[in-house]
Amino acid sequence: MSNGNQAASLLLPPAQDQKVMILGGGGGAATNRVNIINLNASTPAYTAAAYLNYPRMHHHAVILPDRTVFVCNGSRGEEDVSQSTLPAEIYNPATNSWTTVETPTINGRVYHLVALLLPDGRVVTAGGNPQRGTYENRIEIYSPAYMAQTRPTINSAPQAANYNTTITIQTNQAANIKWVHLIRPMAPTHGLDTEQRLVDLPITSRTSSSLTVQITNNRNLAPPGYYMLFIVDNSNVPSIASWMQLT
Repeated sequence: MSNGNQAASLLLPPAQDQKVMILGGGGGAATNRVNIINLNASTPAYTAAAYLNYPRMHHHAVILPDRTVFVCNGSRGEEDVSQSTLPAEIYNPATNSWTTVETPTINGRVYHLVALLLPDGRVVTAGGNPQRGTYENRIEIYSPAYMAQTRPTINSAPQAANYNTTITIQTNQAANIKWVHLIRPMAPTHGLDTEQRLVDLPITSRTSSSLTVQITNNRNLAPPGYYMLFIVDNSNVPSIASWMQLT
């Protein structure tokens, strides 16, 4: 893992799998290298994953509610904005593959950039130092493809829940829901966010209009606080989030 300066890292979804991805970075020139370590393994070791389509450093990675990873901004070399107009790309852990998506219209998001998930499933990007002593104050919002799909709807859900309990979520699409999970609100800085995680809530039973799911008993896996609760259908299309406090 040499030449990993200003790389991005995150806990791949779901958090229960304990797989950490480190991507990009560099020591002058950026790399597109990606490695994953499984901390649940008896002898954890980094293994190579599919490489980014674009070498980058000072970039940001965001877990999306369809359990993919959105990577944006950064530069091919240090804080060089002449090399920073890079298309965003999305990693699918299920297929170990990257898909190139849109190119940002705002150039120069390198050092001090932030990117975070919104409750409706979009990603907001902001900040960056195009040159030292200057600051990019424009905001840009990326809309993943699922924003244009027919989305499942949470009719009602608890506003708070305790560890090691079950909760019931009301939804008219209950029969077609594949996943329920919590995503912790992001707190990014300098291309890194140690708060970021997606915690699976296994579905224990369902009716035509409701889902009963299990809350983890592991406070280290899901620290106390507020989370975005998403349901995701069999086409991997997520709902808009409902806020819930885990106590």
